[in-house]
Amino acid sequence: MPVRLTETQAQKRIAKSKSPNSLAASAAPSACRPDGMTSFYRSQNERVLGVGIVGAGAGELIAEGVLAIEMGALARDVALTIHPHPTLTER
Repeated sequence: MPVRLTETQAQKRIAKSKSPNSLAASAAPSACRPDGMTSFYRSQNERVLGVGIVGAGAGELIAEGVLAIEMGALARDVALTIHPHPTLTER
């Protein structure tokens, strides 16, 4: 479920961080769903340009990436945000 830029478009002009969901989301292993991948695309000035998420709960998680893009957030803004769980759908 990519947001804004495709991976091919992004590779030409921005930095990319990619991590398995088992590392990115501490709740993934406890939910027995450590599969999946999160890609985070940012410009040289750290502005969030795109997010791609594959795996369980991707539809719920992608909204945060969309919000970061729409508000012009920097990568550190997302990193400093508290992401509490369990969420309503995890209960």
